[in-house]
Amino acid sequence: GAFKYKANSCKMLVLLAQGTGLVPFIPILEQVLGNLDEEAKVTLIYSASSWEEVLCQEEINEFCGFWNFSCKIFVGDQQAVNLCRVPQREVLWTRMGEEEVKELCKSLETDSKFLVCGSKQYMKDICDILTISCGYDAQQIERF
Repeated sequence: GAFKYKANSCKMLVLLAQGTGLVPFIPILEQVLGNLDEEAKVTLIYSASSWEEVLCQEEINEFCGFWNFSCKIFVGDQQAVNLCRVPQREVLWTRMGEEEVKELCKSLETDSKFLVCGSKQYMKDICDILTISCGYDAQQIERF
């Protein structure tokens, strides 16, 4: 892809993905987490309609082994399944909405960079929440 992440260019890198929107983030996560000099914290916020729809589970679980990575997976159908506990991975059996994004923003650095990938509606909604409700600058948000 055209996106190039410059090492240590922000304190926190937040990737918000919906469904297959996760796929373009995997090489970015590999690059950022594979750089031993990287100091940014990396958070993946991933939304899927059901646990069966959660892509790249092995990769996500591997990423959870990095000190600077954490992950929240929102599962919209609310059909909880028993999962192995993975450190730094939280699974929420609910749809992600504006309140959840605003809550997330409270824990972030002002010097955060956001990457957003999903349906057009998802990207519009997330970008609106980040800029209007959370007060981030549109320059801090990259759409895929």
